[in-house]
Amino acid sequence: MSDASLTPQRPSRLWRRLGNVACGSLALTALVFAVALILPQHAVAATHPGGNITDPTVRNVDIARPAVVRIETAFATVSLAIHYCTSENDVIAAPAVGGLGSGAFISSSGDILTAGHVVKAPPGDLESFELADPQLAAQIVTLIKAKCHQTVDPASLVNLYFANPNEFVFTFSNPVDKVWLDTSYNGPYTQTSVRDVTFYSYTVKGLSNFETDQGGIGNDVSIIHVDGLTDMPSIAVGDSDAVSPTDTLTIIGYPGNGDQNHYNQGQPIDVPNDFLTESINQVYVSAIKSNDQGGKLIQVGGNVEHGDSGGPAINAAGQIVGVVSFGGTDQPDGTSFMQAASNAQSLIQQANIDMTPGKFETLWRQALTDFGSTAAGHWHKAAQELQTIQRSYPNFHGADDYLTYAQQQAQSESSSGTGVSLPANGTTLAGIGLAAIAFIALLAVIIAAVRGRRRPQAAVVAASAPAHAMMPAGQMPPAGYPAAPPQGYPAAPPPPAPYGDAPASAPTPYGQTPLAPVTNICLNGHPMQPNEIRCAICGAPRAQ
Repeated sequence: MSDASLTPQRPSRLWRRLGNVACGSLALTALVFAVALILPQHAVAATHPGGNITDPTVRNVDIARPAVVRIETAFATVSLAIHYCTSENDVIAAPAVGGLGSGAFISSSGDILTAGHVVKAPPGDLESFELADPQLAAQIVTLIKAKCHQTVDPASLVNLYFANPNEFVFTFSNPVDKVWLDTSYNGPYTQTSVRDVTFYSYTVKGLSNFETDQGGIGNDVSIIHVDGLTDMPSIAVGDSDAVSPTDTLTIIGYPGNGDQNHYNQGQPIDVPNDFLTESINQVYVSAIKSNDQGGKLIQVGGNVEHGDSGGPAINAAGQIVGVVSFGGTDQPDGTSFMQAASNAQSLIQQANIDMTPGKFETLWRQALTDFGSTAAGHWHKAAQELQTIQRSYPNFHGADDYLTYAQQQAQSESSSGTGVSLPANGTTLAGIGLAAIAFIALLAVIIAAVRGRRRPQAAVVAASAPAHAMMPAGQMPPAGYPAAPPQGYPAAPPPPAPYGDAPASAPTPYGQTPLAPVTNICLNGHPMQPNEIRCAICGAPRAQ
């Protein structure tokens, strides 16, 4: 057979190749277009409320958040009687002082688990802060010099107080106790100042002090109660004995460093949404220790700060297994200790607290579980459940964003709520269908192209070989395909400080005590600009 016999085949092969190229181009274009439809949905999904709520650990944090509250214990009036000289008994006014902490509802009827030192500061801590105030210290030094004819270094007043506690007698007014609900419960606050936000007073139902009578570390837990609250969100108390080193826990609380201060033309602006939005941090368990009452301590490494005191440490199941208590004294800071939840069991039993989840908590957990599901019709189901919560609990706004998103996603689900479910990342059915069609088309083109290439090659071999050597073309497998792939609270709180000015060898509880007078603030604790003589908020003079 001569080469001329190949001539009629060339146009046929050419057209086949052109057809294959055209089909392949169309298939690739369809595939790219399908991917383009899918990818934007991923970007939208990244903005849905709750983060990666398909992760059970993340979902349990989202469920727990509305139950976490911010707590304040403040003393508006403080006086100091000085008996440093035998014949003297002078009484002077001291700055207001108080502490901020965190806590969590453990019952539907308003019972909150927090740290003991959030409710009651350890002995000497508030007094130490008062004596460290520059203006109060200056008054005391001047008085002692005038009446006792002695010169005292202001920096030594704290040590002088601990050496002579009966000669400096502080009297604190009844505390103003406040509990605030978080933005994850209330939704964004519309008030312009924290002092205008509704707060709830509390009573103490059980208390175990931070410090024992012998000066050691106690169980440092407390149960407080808010009257008038019913069917509240709550967090279950888990088995803290099951906590082990290398476990990861989640801390929910209100660290002082998370209190963003805003300024407008040099004036502080009180922003309730920043003050009442909790912070969430993960910590890892590094060891299990014990306190001086024999209670269990959970030693952790991670981001735990002043103001987190009393906040819950929850496990992957969303249960409270620890209560933020105190930090180490070595530098750099980084080691913190949680009081194990088991340290509060006796207080819970004595207070006869029923920790059975209420109706709200049951509905809330089920709604977010369905929201994060990948089962068929889960968006319809979640939207219906969230609507029920919204109607039944009009004061709860933590479900609003979830409901809006679930309703949007339900529009792409089957109208009956059954059938093929959308993936949790929001991929559209159109994108999936087009991608599948494009993949099948591309697969067919590749197979056809492989076969088309082999047939001309076999024909050429047959044309140039002797007649007895002619053989049919072999069926070669296609190339492998890749596998499918407060009222009275300062508008701008000063930098947080730990409770107490304890010796370097003693641990410091994680309370946050906002002191009124520090550098560049007024007597009432409001920040002042360098050029101000009197506070633009309250008219008080500078604190130093």
